[in-house]
Amino acid sequence: MVQENVDKELMKAFETDAEITFIRARAGAGKTYLSVAYALYRASEGDRVAIFVRTRSEINQALRIAREIRSRLGDRAKELPTMIPMTGKEALCRFPPENNAVIKWWCRIIDCEFLNHKINDEFRDLIQNQQFSSIREYFIQARDMHLCPYFALQLAASEHQTIIVTHPYLINDELFERLGERDILIIDEAHNLLKPITARINARELKGSLRDLNDNEIQNMIINLWRRGDRHKAMKISRVWSFTSSPGEVIRINHEYIKVLPPDELIRERMRAARKIFVISSTLYPINMYKKLFARNIKAEIKIIPGFLRNTKTKIHVILKIGLTSRYKERSEKTFRMYAKVIQEIVNKLNKTTLVFVPSKEFASNLYRELRWTVVLDETDLYQIESEHVISVMGSKISEGVDISIGQKEPELVIIAGLPYPRRDKEYLGIINLYTKYYKIDARTLLTTMETSEMLSRLIQTAGRVGRKKKGAVIIIDDRITSIPIKIPIYSNIKELIASLRKFFEKSHVS
Repeated sequence: MVQENVDKELMKAFETDAEITFIRARAGAGKTYLSVAYALYRASEGDRVAIFVRTRSEINQALRIAREIRSRLGDRAKELPTMIPMTGKEALCRFPPENNAVIKWWCRIIDCEFLNHKINDEFRDLIQNQQFSSIREYFIQARDMHLCPYFALQLAASEHQTIIVTHPYLINDELFERLGERDILIIDEAHNLLKPITARINARELKGSLRDLNDNEIQNMIINLWRRGDRHKAMKISRVWSFTSSPGEVIRINHEYIKVLPPDELIRERMRAARKIFVISSTLYPINMYKKLFARNIKAEIKIIPGFLRNTKTKIHVILKIGLTSRYKERSEKTFRMYAKVIQEIVNKLNKTTLVFVPSKEFASNLYRELRWTVVLDETDLYQIESEHVISVMGSKISEGVDISIGQKEPELVIIAGLPYPRRDKEYLGIINLYTKYYKIDARTLLTTMETSEMLSRLIQTAGRVGRKKKGAVIIIDDRITSIPIKIPIYSNIKELIASLRKFFEKSHVS
């Protein structure tokens, strides 16, 4: 059932009896494929499994994998359950509001005619016997049966053995309970839960407390205000309710309150419901910090598949060390001109479909002024691009977890221009201060470790955007990376680098 290019060590990592297992495996090792295959296998043995991912694009990718697995099995696919998705109401509502602040109450506000058309046996039979490959297909099927797609899928998810949902369904207690009982939880892209902000609100709005009101009273208040035309107040009350009902520790940052849910608190709560939890990412680094932050004082297994950035016959990673860095204090017009000059030379000589990733939107804007290449942040916009050269930002949807194309072409070259260290703003330092007290860790040690971890997380995820189906190369241009032992070739001469990459691309690959 498992495809040939899945890492064999990764397959063994799922063979564990531990309550909680941390799995770190390089990008491209087959984590998503194996998570889906494992979920379907365990479901065929009677377990109820939920996979949690970051984005709807990643849900669609997993659905395609589930469909591929069933296709490869032929008649034996009848032994496996299907996998169904669940995501937020804003993506599944038939008549979505312009402002999502009132999305929770929207069905009642507009007195939706489909509120009582939640599910029927025809829809149940369809999704149990046919594996669709996107959330949109499920939406269409429910809509065409005159059902509410959101409630139809939510009820189906609570009944179904294998489901795939977004991270909010793991974080929010109310949403998690709607998934029904679960034996196994697979948390993919777990690095995104290192410091989850569950809610935020302006400090002035929080002055009016709703703590003495129950959910029904708040619902009626919001509905009545909206229908009377006082939409501003309805949205304000909705925001206050959303903040007060969200899980997490409250901290104040300037004129705003935010709630941060320590991962340890989340995992402990979910362990009450599930028999086994897998925490998976290519970037759980350093692994001992993740274990402490996610599962302190909990016995857990750690499975590490060697190599952050492994060079293979179809993919190569290199470092170009030529005195350039994206360090905040050293950025100037000269810095951007030098980066642009180097990038342009590499692209001209190699002539490959190229994605340039930079640390921030501000960096992208400055590089755009030099190169005049399109800046794209959402993968859906890539299909409209006519150019073969694009600038994007590390941490954007394009940089994580999905197969992408530029104008229908798979990129062959990724240039990482600068390291994506997080900015030390008041919010970031506020979360560090909270964790220092919550976990009783030295603040300076925690800050340095988390910064390095987040930088490597974004770097490794970004490097995974090429070499997925055809040959690909990743070039990292920032001298600071040489201080981290990631064990890939270092070049200090552009001509030598280009010559080496030409040989790599020209060499035929026999699979």
